[in-house]
Amino acid sequence: MSFLTLGIRLPLRLRRALVALASGSLGLAIGLIYKAQVGPGSHYENFLLAITYWISPYLAVVLFDYWLRRGAYAEAEFFDRRRLRWRAPLAMAAGMAASVPFWDQGHPIPLGYFPKHYPQIGDLSFFVGFAVAAIVYLALNAPSVRGRLRHA
Repeated sequence: MSFLTLGIRLPLRLRRALVALASGSLGLAIGLIYKAQVGPGSHYENFLLAITYWISPYLAVVLFDYWLRRGAYAEAEFFDRRRLRWRAPLAMAAGMAASVPFWDQGHPIPLGYFPKHYPQIGDLSFFVGFAVAAIVYLALNAPSVRGRLRHA
C-alpha cells in the first residue's frame, strides 16, 4: 500500500492491481533465485531472517511515527502529492545499512563482521536496525519530538 502514495497518476484500481502484480512478481523472482542458490529444501529460516532485515527498521519508523502523531492521521494526507516524504525511507535505509555488520546467516546473504568474529553474541541485526532507524527518524523529526515531549 505504501507504493500507492507515491503519486503515480493512475486510477486507484489500476494502481492497486499493478502494485499487487509487481510485488508478487518480485517476491516470486526473489524466492526462485534464493531457492536456486540454496538448493531444494531451502533454508526457510534464512529466508525469514532476510525479511526481518527490512521489517525491523520499517516497524521502528511506523511505531515512532504513530507515537509522534499520537495516532492522528488525516486520510487526505496519504494522497497529498505536494509533500515529499523522505524522512521515513531515509531512516529505514539507515537502519538496514547499520544492521549489515550484524547479519548472521552466511549463505546466500554474507555473514556480518560481528557474528563472524563474535559468534557467541548471535544475530543482533534486528535490534540494531530497529534502534538506528528509530534514532534517525526521531532526529529527522526533532521539532515534532520536542513538541511531543513538552506536552507529555
